[in-house]
Amino acid sequence: MNAGKKISIDTKANHPDEREDYFRQVMEVYGTDLLKLAYSYVKNQETAKDLVQSSFVSFYLNLPSFKGDSSIKTWLYRITANKCKDHLRSAYVRRVFPVHYMKEARHNENQTEKALMDGEFSEWLKDCIFKLPVKYREVIMLYYYQELSAAEIAEVLQVPESTVRTRLDRARKKLAPLIKEEELFNE
Repeated sequence: MNAGKKISIDTKANHPDEREDYFRQVMEVYGTDLLKLAYSYVKNQETAKDLVQSSFVSFYLNLPSFKGDSSIKTWLYRITANKCKDHLRSAYVRRVFPVHYMKEARHNENQTEKALMDGEFSEWLKDCIFKLPVKYREVIMLYYYQELSAAEIAEVLQVPESTVRTRLDRARKKLAPLIKEEELFNE
């Protein structure tokens, strides 16, 4: 998980070499977590990689103007979540999404999910989580897997903290019968 991963905000990295080193360090620390977050939205590994890359580009370009009102982690999560939501709202996804691409994504879905989750969740629990609607799946992933607090999740998703707590409660309630159903099925 994220235990022990922390990078201090270094917006004073004005020299190009310092800025490049800082950027590389941020990518190493948060890259895998952001990929998992993006995948939880789009359910396609290549699209998730593209969205994370785009998030890092935005991070790099906007680093000098970062005020430090939030942690670097929540800022990166917010950028990535917004990129994913924009992608899901795009005309490409809603109207032009090719049928063969959907078939290929569905075929590779189990392998991709398993690889991205790195064994953190058992197969059946992961399947249950991915059955939830996005607004519930994202709070479960951010709270339990990325270990963000309700306040940090609110900041990432740009919703009130009470909304995060409500979504967590509803997600748990929706997840419980799915887990029981999956347990019965796997016996």
